[in-house]
Amino acid sequence: MLSKIRVAIGACVLASTFAATEARAGTVAILEPTVTGGMSSQEAQRAIAQGHTVTMISAAQWQTMTEAQFSAYDALILGDPTCQVGDAAVSAAAANPAWAHAADGNVILIGSDPVFHYTYGGVYGAGVLMDRGIAFATAQQGTGRTGAYITLSCYYHFVS
Repeated sequence: MLSKIRVAIGACVLASTFAATEARAGTVAILEPTVTGGMSSQEAQRAIAQGHTVTMISAAQWQTMTEAQFSAYDALILGDPTCQVGDAAVSAAAANPAWAHAADGNVILIGSDPVFHYTYGGVYGAGVLMDRGIAFATAQQGTGRTGAYITLSCYYHFVS
């Protein structure tokens, strides 16, 4: 009888562990110029793999969106367009601060270019950084808070 109880307790603990780590579906918006490959980008594919619905938003659309429109998403992603130098990819974000006001949940700012490092040999660490960063930004989904996953790519590489 005692062994049956131990098995039952072990199964309950194991089941609750899997339930706690299971990805829940949420909505994610990506500023398209900040990723390489649109819906095929590392960021989009990793968000999809975690169970999220991804919307790619053009620079023109991003510039006209309201805080309420950004707040409708569980997370916003400004990714790494494979180490693009100069800030052209984020110009829409700079032109419309409504997205930043909407980001009132978990925000991660990565001062690097993980897609570049993933593409050029740093597969394991860069992939883990992207996966965990997106998971952190989306961890408050369903609470009315909007997270953000932001990489600085190489935008400011030559800035003193």
